[in-house]
Amino acid sequence: MTLSLGERVRSLHTLVAQMNIDSAGNETKMFVRNMLAEIANRTAPAVSGEVPDHHQCAFARWYEGIGRESFGQVAAFHEVEGPLASLYLAARGIRAALRAGDHEEALRHGAELSRIEQELLARLEALSAAISPSES
Repeated sequence: MTLSLGERVRSLHTLVAQMNIDSAGNETKMFVRNMLAEIANRTAPAVSGEVPDHHQCAFARWYEGIGRESFGQVAAFHEVEGPLASLYLAARGIRAALRAGDHEEALRHGAELSRIEQELLARLEALSAAISPSES
């Protein structure tokens, strides 16, 4: 079976998308781990500055650009944005609580961050499945 050039390009495009989605899952896990470690340290964050918003992560640049252009018609694509934004909002809550010395509030935001992490990872997995050639 010979693939046309267009089919090859689509196949490579999907492969790159799946790599971006997989990378986003790994980035999410590391980000959450680092934020929870800040809570465990029980000190104000050593890192100066605020947690960036969800538009500034590497995945968001793909998501808002070529990802939206290529997969914006896929329902699972749109289901990622809410949890992604919520993840960064919870992380900002952790930082603010730690800076204020409110460990209990930081723990509350940490629990929310962990819950959102699982939701986002599930949505990323669903997106990956939705764009895979076997699901088309």
